[in-house]
Amino acid sequence: MATRTRSTAGAVRAARAWYDAQARRVDVELRNGYVVGIPLARLRELANAPDALLAGVEVIGAGNVLHWEALDADYSVPALLTEAIGRKMAMRVMAGAGGRARSKAKREASRANGKKGGRPRKDPASRR
Repeated sequence: MATRTRSTAGAVRAARAWYDAQARRVDVELRNGYVVGIPLARLRELANAPDALLAGVEVIGAGNVLHWEALDADYSVPALLTEAIGRKMAMRVMAGAGGRARSKAKREASRANGKKGGRPRKDPASRR
């Protein structure tokens, strides 16, 4: 399994987006180069909009939002991706990334706990 690095942390942001009329979906190219297709059926406000208006999709908010000015519609890119991979999987990925975070404070706490014999045991009485 590949690990996520700081350089890919902004990968859930969109670099560009376009409407694919033949496939009836919005394609989003992420900053890491992946392209994700979002079926119009998943975008309720847009499902019945004409192709000419759907082609007006733009990326705003530093890549966080898909915006259709003519349709007065906005969709969050991270929320769309979370829905696509499933909330449970998204939470697992984010928790794993947080656990791998490195900082001076984390390093110092680990060394201090090591000098004391390791991570302190939890009190069994507090588990109730």
